[in-house]
Amino acid sequence: MRQPEHDLAPSADGIVHAGETVVGSKGVPHGFVVESSAGACCLVMTRGGDFEGFVGEMGRPAATSGLPAPVKPTPSMQAALGQVAAAHRIALV
Repeated sequence: MRQPEHDLAPSADGIVHAGETVVGSKGVPHGFVVESSAGACCLVMTRGGDFEGFVGEMGRPAATSGLPAPVKPTPSMQAALGQVAAAHRIALV
């Protein structure tokens, strides 16, 4: 993952600063927390179709040219995310 702007806190020790690159290996639990109030923008590169299929299934066409407003996930949204992730061999941690 290439982090072009703002900082992220990985679930492991350390911080990924703007301009840095980090590798999260398949099969090894990993995650990131956005610590900037301005949000974060990341370039994620993956190999294989698991993550691509997951994003394709969970995504939806943009309603506007800007970003959507943040939404607090409901229990049903969380359950749907978990089901689709599992279908694409992704374990949510």
